[in-house]
Amino acid sequence: MTAITWERRADGAVLEADGLAVRLAWEAPGIARVAALPAALGEPGFDEGPMLDPSRVREAVPVRLWESEGALLASDDALTVRIDLSTGSFTWLDHEGQTLFQEDGRSLEPRADEGFRARLGLRFSSGEALYGLGQHEDGLLDYRGRGQEIYQHNLKIGLPFLVSSRGWGLLWNGYSAMDFHDDESGSFLAADAVERLEYFVIAGGGPAGAVRGYRRLTGAAPIPPRWAFGYLQSKERYADQEELLDAARRYAGLGLPLEGIVLDWQYWDEGLWGQKSFDAERFPDPKAMCDELHEMGTRLMISVWPHLSGDGDDQREFAAAGKLLPNGGTYDAFDPEARAMFWKQAGRLWETGMDAWWADSSEPFDDDWHGEVEPSRAERWRRNVEVAERQVGPLRVNGYPLAHSQGFWDHQRASGSGKRVFNLTRSAWAGQQRYGTVPWSGDISATWEALRGQIPEGLNFAAAGQPYWNCDIGGFFVKRGEQWFWAGDFDGGAADLGYRELFLRWFQYAAFLPVMRAHGTDTPREIWRFGEPGEEVYDALESFLRLRKALVPYLYSTAGQVYFDGASMIRPLAFDFTDDATALGIADQFLFGPSLMVCPVTEPQRHGPGSTPLEGRPASRPVYLPAGEWTDCWSGDRVAGGQWIDAPAPLATIPVFARAGAIVPTAVPDGGPGDLDVVVFPGADGEFALYEDEADGWGYEDGARAWIGMRWNDTERTLTIAAPDGAYPGMPERRRVRVRLATPGAGWRDDAPAQAEGEYTGAELRLAL
Repeated sequence: MTAITWERRADGAVLEADGLAVRLAWEAPGIARVAALPAALGEPGFDEGPMLDPSRVREAVPVRLWESEGALLASDDALTVRIDLSTGSFTWLDHEGQTLFQEDGRSLEPRADEGFRARLGLRFSSGEALYGLGQHEDGLLDYRGRGQEIYQHNLKIGLPFLVSSRGWGLLWNGYSAMDFHDDESGSFLAADAVERLEYFVIAGGGPAGAVRGYRRLTGAAPIPPRWAFGYLQSKERYADQEELLDAARRYAGLGLPLEGIVLDWQYWDEGLWGQKSFDAERFPDPKAMCDELHEMGTRLMISVWPHLSGDGDDQREFAAAGKLLPNGGTYDAFDPEARAMFWKQAGRLWETGMDAWWADSSEPFDDDWHGEVEPSRAERWRRNVEVAERQVGPLRVNGYPLAHSQGFWDHQRASGSGKRVFNLTRSAWAGQQRYGTVPWSGDISATWEALRGQIPEGLNFAAAGQPYWNCDIGGFFVKRGEQWFWAGDFDGGAADLGYRELFLRWFQYAAFLPVMRAHGTDTPREIWRFGEPGEEVYDALESFLRLRKALVPYLYSTAGQVYFDGASMIRPLAFDFTDDATALGIADQFLFGPSLMVCPVTEPQRHGPGSTPLEGRPASRPVYLPAGEWTDCWSGDRVAGGQWIDAPAPLATIPVFARAGAIVPTAVPDGGPGDLDVVVFPGADGEFALYEDEADGWGYEDGARAWIGMRWNDTERTLTIAAPDGAYPGMPERRRVRVRLATPGAGWRDDAPAQAEGEYTGAELRLAL
């Protein structure tokens, strides 16, 4: 092998090894960047493509370089790389000199059309767990010993960010189809087409610190409007204006909270797929529809599509301007002029007073979405990647949803609207979180297996840096159809007692997701379809609907931490318990906000498909409690951590635990603006930062916001609420605060009596319990 040569640069070094010129630079403390090209092409530059935040602040990081024992070392003290001068291999080390991971060679193979195929070999540590890479279909949490294809599909959201339980992250800088392997094929990341091999290594602060580093590179996730943290009702589909309004009216008539309702496809004139205008016969007055919804406290989300057919006005406008992809039906989202045209067309909908977007089918190429037999995994990869390459080129296979989302963000912001961008979308790429998107898991089927799979799939999506995610409560396909993907287990729909149980358990799980939304085909999804008041399933659905509404102060405060601190709303247990080998593999429990651990129920207890009664099923589930003390949120019982327990899981609840010292602010039903019921889980001192702003609009970006610190002293049994840090227009001058302890026999139920209360006027308030 040729000797390794290197030269110093102000922010790192450049070296030549094994036929490649490799550039190493520091982006920020604990964040290094590597790029490689064939040496004959000279020193590689860095790509400042659309996944990276163009407004990010780069720091001049002091980097030390020195040779020692046959190696070149480069370090900013937070992150060190040791480069073997005989092989050129990189070993990454943390601030204590402990190995994070090793590289095992790089390669760039020229393609016949453009660019290179790239491969980065990797070596991991024993006992290490790997997360991220997006949301896929296999229900896996830890990728050790496994592989994963990274591309976009109805049921897949590939993302190029890998996170380790050892506290490092690797962000690939590119947009082509990729795959990850830690299996019989070896351990490596590979990209199908690149202009250069390029990636970032992030270290410091554990897995959560790696996600913060990702956001530093690719952008903060803006705060959704406050209403978006309530319940969103959807189905496939509300056929006309009156049907949609009737659903919202019934929620209001029952006194049930409904923050949003969704208008799915085919509101356009028949045959004009993707046309962004209403069928005047079925939707005679969209503005009046929006106005009535707003009077009931409900917002409207509308589905829009990137592809068009039927030769409608929108399609003809794109075609005349040459802004369609080769298939003649999908607009070219990579073209800024095409994005502007898309927004101009969508503006007809926006002007009616609607509130949020549903950017459906944002892949937008699924070549395997037909047929009775599901193609093999390899065949699906080949077909879907090939069709995407024909439309957008091999270098951009994964980039379409990012460009599409940018169009909504840029143009809604430029429109002067006082509404925050809230965009439900089916696919994503790195950096997309800064455009106000909330991806979901696609057209999944109604099976218990699918519900189980949603938990780790959502967690890996969050671990890949994207904080907002949701799924179709109850599964999209409920019945069994002729096509391979139409694979639900419940031909009886909402009348099937087995489906009612599955829907309830899904609903309970989704009450603790960043966004809670019911949707699907085959059967209606409004909660009265699942029983009557006084019946067990209906009452449990209503209870969790009201719980979601009550938790909005906790959720919104967590959203503030997501934006300002790079936090994650949901995350694997490994993010907080990195030294717990058991926690690393827990795939059916997750952390929700700073204080809660949620344990969904993913097995039937009462009925199977066809309302078949089940016998002998336990009304409990095993739960792992990591180290520390935990409180059962329902019973108030305190339980020591570091053990498995059998947790009660009757049909009415799922196990939810709070850390000792947790402070959970909740909204007061029918209370005044800003009134709070605060639940304290004793056993340790605790803190919580309550975040507030105007609930919509962009003032929070310019300082119109407030943080109110809460501190629990467990010895003194006092809760201290500090004076606010900041202010915003409309901030309540006074509010009622009630506080109660979660104690045995009294969890966080809203009918438990307050043990202390007072009026908060902005001065420090101290309440003794």
